[in-house]
Amino acid sequence: MRNDRDIAWDIDEAIEMRGGSRAKSVAERDNADLNRLGKKQVIKRNFGFMSMLGFSCTVMITWEGELLLFDDNFANGGYAGSVYGYIIVWIGTLCVFATMGELASMAPTSGGQYHWVSMLSPPKVQKLLSYVIGWLMVVGWQAAAASEGYLVGSLIQGMIIMNNGEYSPQPYQGTLLLWASIFFAVFINSVLSSALPKIEGLLLILHVLGFFAILIP
Repeated sequence: MRNDRDIAWDIDEAIEMRGGSRAKSVAERDNADLNRLGKKQVIKRNFGFMSMLGFSCTVMITWEGELLLFDDNFANGGYAGSVYGYIIVWIGTLCVFATMGELASMAPTSGGQYHWVSMLSPPKVQKLLSYVIGWLMVVGWQAAAASEGYLVGSLIQGMIIMNNGEYSPQPYQGTLLLWASIFFAVFINSVLSSALPKIEGLLLILHVLGFFAILIP
């Protein structure tokens, strides 16, 4: 029975195989990597490049997040701090995602971080560190869902304020918008999951058009 430490030593072989003729397409390369890990693909591939790009843009809330953080940037660094801080954070984020992308290419499993930690950790602490990381991921997912719902609710309230000077935002309204956004996301990902790639492509278009709609006026 091979453990994660044994699998880690096959990284060089996997890289060589990914560049060879034995794995011609992305799906075949990923399947070859999964076979090397002793696993098989069970999730259907239905996302293309544009749908993945739309998913990434909407999850990372690129320009939408900047609208909410402008006040903090100007108060703690001014215009120069906003520009240089953005560049530094962008470089750091690029390094993190490059590392995660390399790990995902070597071990493309749904386990993600806790599998990679187990694969790269010393044998004595593999199980412990993998267990801790797994639970940290669960807590992070819960916190991310709550914070993203709060962010969506705040953005909706902000747009209402921009277009209706008589509107007086109330805390309970933000809470209701938070829950509405979470329920909407659950509905899309459960009931309309088969149409999710098309929805992500539509959101990418709205994401780009929304940027100009906010910027031009």
